[in-house]
Amino acid sequence: MTWEDIIELLKISTVAKSRTGTEYLIKSFDQKGFTLSRRTSSSTVRITRRRLEDTIRRLQEGEQLKFQRNKKQGGISYTVAEEAGVVWALSAIIHIDTPNRVYRLKD
Repeated sequence: MTWEDIIELLKISTVAKSRTGTEYLIKSFDQKGFTLSRRTSSSTVRITRRRLEDTIRRLQEGEQLKFQRNKKQGGISYTVAEEAGVVWALSAIIHIDTPNRVYRLKD
């Protein structure tokens, strides 16, 4: 999966759900990333191309990424909205392993 594959998925007002069911809307996107807005509030978060490409690389290297932990702690992001955006964008290649509380590359 590449940035070009992800860009194809990005459409304004598309809903991305977190693993707990919270809904986020894609508000905008450009070549550097995309912005999500929590559906129930006006809070936004930016998902950068760099974070997505780094997460793809880590998954391809066999790393299992812990739920709601920052990169130094072995996760994607401590922020639920950032984690939800990355997982949504990478849904074609990411497996959500709820019992073990990790994300890994799909088989």
